[in-house]
Amino acid sequence: MLFCPVGYTCRRPRQIHSESNDHPPICPLQNPARQPDIRTDWGVISNCSPKKQSPPSMPETLFLYLDFLGFRALSASPAKVRRLFETLNGCAIHRDSNFRTVVFSDTLLAYNSVSPIGHQHMGTELMFLIEFVQDIIHRLTGSGITFRALIRFGEFEYARLQLLEAYFGEALIASYDDEQKLPATGLFLHESVIAYNHIFSAERFSENYHFSFLAYDLTRLADLGSDYPVNVDVTMWREAGIEERVLFQVQHLRDLHEGTLHPNPSIRSKFLGSWSMYQRSYPLLVKTLVDSDFNPASLCELDWSGADSALRMQAASFDLS
Repeated sequence: MLFCPVGYTCRRPRQIHSESNDHPPICPLQNPARQPDIRTDWGVISNCSPKKQSPPSMPETLFLYLDFLGFRALSASPAKVRRLFETLNGCAIHRDSNFRTVVFSDTLLAYNSVSPIGHQHMGTELMFLIEFVQDIIHRLTGSGITFRALIRFGEFEYARLQLLEAYFGEALIASYDDEQKLPATGLFLHESVIAYNHIFSAERFSENYHFSFLAYDLTRLADLGSDYPVNVDVTMWREAGIEERVLFQVQHLRDLHEGTLHPNPSIRSKFLGSWSMYQRSYPLLVKTLVDSDFNPASLCELDWSGADSALRMQAASFDLS
């Protein structure tokens, strides 16, 4: 009887043998002629080549690691989990040819598929990656779903093989380790990319990470003046649909504030970590919102009715428990 040299029974389709041949199917490693070469993202791989091939060098790329918090509790509502994945499926990042995404369970990975990235392009690519995270938080506002995300530059490799997807690298391992140690929610920029962040406000949070303020339009609003409500040029703001963006970001801060009152100390500490960053960097903005019960009209005079309807509709779409 022939045994498989790698120590397991090969799972191959059942074959019909003649009465004179009562042997089991031969392991493909013992009969390489039967197995065609496979074309993958790594090129052509021979199933049973006797020659050792030197592995390609590991590419370095911009890398996003995003972990949805409280996924165990969320999974108690399968309909809400499905809604989450449907929402992620519609995000803008999937439509950018420079980026690829991988989603598994409670984790989303995204990386720049154009390698190497020249230093002259790092700022632009980082800007887009941060905007993708802003897009995700905008689509999840009102859902009660929160996340913690990291962006770094490092080694990461992805390949689509014949029957599976393979992805690995130091950027993934380090992000997994670091993410669990950050007592906050939101987005954090690693030291390896902070020098390329020229657009979005960020403040140091720990030795290796800066907290990125995802409420971008609120931080811009805070820069317009030292008193509220701010007298803004309505035409300039309405051009980009500012009402909906600002209202959704106000709701984001409301959610952070409510999280600081959570009875579970572990959960409460995560929201406190992010809320304290806004308090420290934008004290007047935060005080104005808290004193007005997070009324956007306390910040600037605009017609908020359409944006309020949009927020209510989005929140209702996640009310599936």
